[in-house]
Amino acid sequence: MKITSINFAGRKIELGNSCYWTFLNTVQCPYLGEMNWSVHRNLNSAKEAVENQLNVTKSKKGGKIASEEIVNVEFEGVQTQAKKVIYDFTGVASALAGMSGGKNLTVYYIAENIRNKNVSCVMSFWNNDQINPETNLPPLLEKIIKLQ
Repeated sequence: MKITSINFAGRKIELGNSCYWTFLNTVQCPYLGEMNWSVHRNLNSAKEAVENQLNVTKSKKGGKIASEEIVNVEFEGVQTQAKKVIYDFTGVASALAGMSGGKNLTVYYIAENIRNKNVSCVMSFWNNDQINPETNLPPLLEKIIKLQ
């Protein structure tokens, strides 16, 4: 279902007309980034949620982690840290990803309190997405985070 804006933890974000819902609180904007988020009762629950998503992704076949590091980011105006993971795909997964030109996926895993809401957020983009050379992020992610 196509969408033009989202309510992200209490803030309306305009998306243009190329994005759509792929699941509950999961937005994909082809070649512009993808993200999912949830609001939790406490920050520990939000942190567990992003850790669980990371563990699920690590357990999937067809890819491997090329790098994993903690990076400083500004997330919705809050200085915090995110786990940055780069996945390389192999075999059939690589062939499927390669059909669109993508070879690796960069993912940011973040849990933080923003606007008095405990938010877990996972944002990703392919190496062939439209990346702003000034921010090193695609348009969707630029609306949510700034790299430090």
